Amino acid sequence: SSSGGSVTHTLDGVNYTLSNLSTNGDIVFATNGSGNVGVKVSVPSYDFQIGTYGSDADSTLALASATDGTGSIRFGDGTSGTSANSGKIVYDHSNNSMAFLTSTSPRVYINSSGNVGIGTSSIDRPLHVESNNDAPFQVESTDDTTGIMFKDNNSSNALFYRGTGNYFYTTSRFNVGDLGATASSTALGVS
Repeated sequence: SSSGGSVTHTLDGVNYTLSNLSTNGDIVFATNGSGNVGVKVSVPSYDFQIGTYGSDADSTLALASATDGTGSIRFGDGTSGTSANSGKIVYDHSNNSMAFLTSTSPRVYINSSGNVGIGTSSIDRPLHVESNNDAPFQVESTDDTTGIMFKDNNSSNALFYRGTGNYFYTTSRFNVGDLGATASSTALGVS
């Protein structure tokens, strides 16, 4: 069984009637006096809310598209042009990629392999950063030392930078090959 009431809203001079609908006692769709719309919630707190805080195990918003289409969520502060699309999240089904846009420009891409491109959609590695900045990648620590961990299937080690002394170091042997040599077994080969 279903029951419900209705609320009339005016948008651009046109009246729209929205119904509060429940099925077998479960809220399916509801509106409140402030114009908020809810799905599976009796009193929506936001413009559009799916589910009830603290009680719904899962809530899903599905954007369905053709196999060669796109689905997008747009963020804007105007009704047309760039102001209507200042920010956007776009999923492209033709190549199964996702793009995140700010100030109307693509900034971050994720390709179908899960590789991430920042500043580029031509992604060559799991993380590919492209920028005209000479140091496009920053690792920052809240103390006087920061580092990057390197790991393969045999071992791992970190390369650290100590700001108070302005030097790099590692906690294990750091072999440097001789110029023109293919490998070195000494810490630093000089000839």
